[in-house]
Amino acid sequence: MRKLIIVLGCCLFHLSASTLIAQPNFIKDSLNSYIEQGMHSWNIPGLAIAIIKDGKIVVMKGFGVRNISTHEPVDENTLFMIASNSKLFTATSLSQLAYDHKLSLNDKIIKYFPDFQLYDSAVTKMVTIRDMLSHHLGTKTFQGDFSFWDSKNSRHEIMYKMRYLKPSGTFRQDFGYCNSCFLTAGEIIPKVTGKPWEVYVYDSLIQPLKMTHTQTLGYAMSRMPNAA
Repeated sequence: MRKLIIVLGCCLFHLSASTLIAQPNFIKDSLNSYIEQGMHSWNIPGLAIAIIKDGKIVVMKGFGVRNISTHEPVDENTLFMIASNSKLFTATSLSQLAYDHKLSLNDKIIKYFPDFQLYDSAVTKMVTIRDMLSHHLGTKTFQGDFSFWDSKNSRHEIMYKMRYLKPSGTFRQDFGYCNSCFLTAGEIIPKVTGKPWEVYVYDSLIQPLKMTHTQTLGYAMSRMPNAA
């Protein structure tokens, strides 16, 4: 499951230092030491930070290195993978489509994928987009995820294998963080829009926000300039 979005280290816009508003005292006096202490405590080699207040950038800056072998530094435009933060883009896209009356979050998954199955046939008939987004399938946290992670399985192959995930909890009652649930919800997007997940997200969210250096897939990240 490689639906990973790369963002400018927390920075959405290219603005020169002259456009930054006056910095509060805590940023001048203690922000650097606070971040450096946190990096040491969490063993983080590098990060980029942006602080935005009232729609204006107060500070954006890189810390540490983006490559632990070459020691190339992080700057405010360094690209990072955001891992599960990409779920926010999936949920926002589906909510946007629901707002535009292109779908309902209460639509059943089998409406779009008639052959979709979960371990319990009764749950298969009931499970909705909303259920997939809320991690209440009844499975354990990360159940099945690490057999899918970094595999060559396609998105639809991962959806197919969900039928083998035997839940230990109760549907719509017990919480279990589920990556394959979000993948399944995300695959509703091309069914409704005719665009792959990564294309729809780019067209409807990334471009309107003018996130000009953001990518929706991380496959070629090793060849991208200034990437952690």
